[in-house]
Amino acid sequence: MAGGSWVTVADNAAEADQMQAVVTAALRRGRADTGIFALRQQAPGRVFLCARLTVLAPQATSDAGRIAAVFGRTAVIHLTRADKVDQAVSLLLARQTGLWHRAADGSDLERTAPHQPPVYDAKAIRAIVADLAAQDQDWTDRFAREGISPLRLTHAEVSGQPQNTVRRVLGAVGLAPSHADGVMPGTRKLADATNQAWVARFRSEPAG
Repeated sequence: MAGGSWVTVADNAAEADQMQAVVTAALRRGRADTGIFALRQQAPGRVFLCARLTVLAPQATSDAGRIAAVFGRTAVIHLTRADKVDQAVSLLLARQTGLWHRAADGSDLERTAPHQPPVYDAKAIRAIVADLAAQDQDWTDRFAREGISPLRLTHAEVSGQPQNTVRRVLGAVGLAPSHADGVMPGTRKLADATNQAWVARFRSEPAG
């Protein structure tokens, strides 16, 4: 689905035709009137995406080559969160409560399930921390293997200095940083006293 309209292809269409239809719709919707397409790719889906792109760029010998062949000249931005315990607690709370994003006015922006009271789970937090660290290492290894020098951003920068972060991104894609003037975040930070209490409790407990 792209922009609220389904991409339809015949059941017997070639796999390449199916993929091209999806990419074309995504580019049309994502570019809007800016001429620039941005794709947010999280670690768990990277292998799947690049495998699908192989259908459209069989001659490419790397993930970076496949992405460039399908989407054109690309700037890579790596967003990470240094405090993995903070990140793990936020992720666990989102999974438990069903609330992933809140709009700037405080209303629910993305909810995947009815609200459920969160339950502290040190074992789950520990497992998420390990998984997040492995994902970061996977990205680092991939960048080194493919000779990619990404623009590196941190969660603290994005949440604490959103306009400056947008200016850096605009510069990375060759646009005037002044376009960031007046930009205001469309979301509100979710972390609250529960996050703080869980992080403090986890750090005070014996490891393992």
